[in-house]
Amino acid sequence: MFLFWELMGVCWFFLISSFFYRTKTRFASFIAFFWNLSGDFALLLYILISLIIFSTLTLSYNYYFIISCFLLLIAIFAKSAVYPFQTWLYYAMEGPTPVSAFLHAAWMITAGVYLFFIFPIFLDTFYLLFCVFWILYFSFNAIFYFDLKKIIAASTGSQMGYIF
Repeated sequence: MFLFWELMGVCWFFLISSFFYRTKTRFASFIAFFWNLSGDFALLLYILISLIIFSTLTLSYNYYFIISCFLLLIAIFAKSAVYPFQTWLYYAMEGPTPVSAFLHAAWMITAGVYLFFIFPIFLDTFYLLFCVFWILYFSFNAIFYFDLKKIIAASTGSQMGYIF
């Protein structure tokens, strides 16, 4: 799973930087790659610590539960561009429009939601309030952009609150 999770981030880098001759696109692809790599590192750290200490990848309620939930949430939030890791999402709009649509519809939403449902971490009212915060944050964030692709990116971020 981790290998394909990492390959997805590399594909994002190459898809966003398809207009690599433009400086803004180059910068955007590196920003997106950095934020996705931080989520990948958190997932790798979770996998390594879980396998070394417990010899399993399941979440168990022990002293490591808080750390494992934290690492998994960082991995999910960074890959799905959810607050506070959403900054790469607007930079990713520098790629061509079909790439942006494919990036949002197929990969960004699917990757985070898939990992979240494999490891169900929080299912209580605090999590519900956090989802409402995502919806409102991205909805109000879309008001301040004039570029249509960035507005669509903010709309996708608000839809993540509905999905989660």
